[in-house]
Amino acid sequence: MKKLLQKLFINLFVIAYDKPRKHVIAGLTRNLKFLFSFLILIVFMFFTGVNAYSQSNVSDFTEFNDYWTGNATPPNISLTGDIIFGPALGTAALGLNMTIAGNDRIFDGLGTYSGLNLGSGMSLAINGGITFQNFENSSNGGAIYVNGSNISFSGGSTTFQNNTSMTYITLVRSASIVLFSA
Repeated sequence: MKKLLQKLFINLFVIAYDKPRKHVIAGLTRNLKFLFSFLILIVFMFFTGVNAYSQSNVSDFTEFNDYWTGNATPPNISLTGDIIFGPALGTAALGLNMTIAGNDRIFDGLGTYSGLNLGSGMSLAINGGITFQNFENSSNGGAIYVNGSNISFSGGSTTFQNNTSMTYITLVRSASIVLFSA
């Protein structure tokens, strides 16, 4: 792709400037070449530049943990597989602002592990369907603990089932909570 774009740029440059210059002042021609090259670069960057809000596909716990802890960017992810939690979910990056496209996937704590802990100043938006199941924690929530932060759900149903917490939330076993939003 890069070579094709280079070839296109060279061909455009040759077509635009490979004409007889009998009546053109050399300095003016040089400035026009620079201006034309600059405009081509701007147009190229506009149509092919990296989007600052691009999403990365995440299909397992290790990948999710990298984004959650801020070790990978961008913090906008799209789940392409169910995420089976393990014992090493890192601390969320300070001031993390993350968007998760749920894609009707599952976050599963296997009846042993705790879920997401949103510390102060964080913002988490979950778009599309997602299920939080089998999370267990003796404190600070089961599936999600929100403390001084923001969380939002949109664009599908969010299901919480079989999650347990001993504090902050009444102990409820084998119940399902489903949140719907358009």
